[in-house]
Amino acid sequence: MSDNDGQIDQILVTLSEAITDGSSTLNNTTFTVAGYTVSNTTTGASANDNKVLITLTESGSADTDATPNVVLVAAKISDGSSALASDQTFTGTTDTAPPAIIAANTLDDDCGT
Repeated sequence: MSDNDGQIDQILVTLSEAITDGSSTLNNTTFTVAGYTVSNTTTGASANDNKVLITLTESGSADTDATPNVVLVAAKISDGSSALASDQTFTGTTDTAPPAIIAANTLDDDCGT
């Protein structure tokens, strides 16, 4: 939720080992996310690290409580010596986005006095 509008737009994936960015295909086909459209995938903050940032198309409604399954597509990433042989599904993802106010109403309770 990079723009604080209550809609998931990013998922940060932490892998068990560093990947070689130059030997990996990091784009909108690297991962699938249940219920969302992946618009891009980029490497972490530093080269050849174990972080991948998935950018999603927002759903159109508040969904920061969602924890969708994430699938790493086979042969898309590599540690420099081998690539993932089959799709890997990550279940039990966690929600670390803070709550966001998406609507508010005011109440005038002084009854006109």
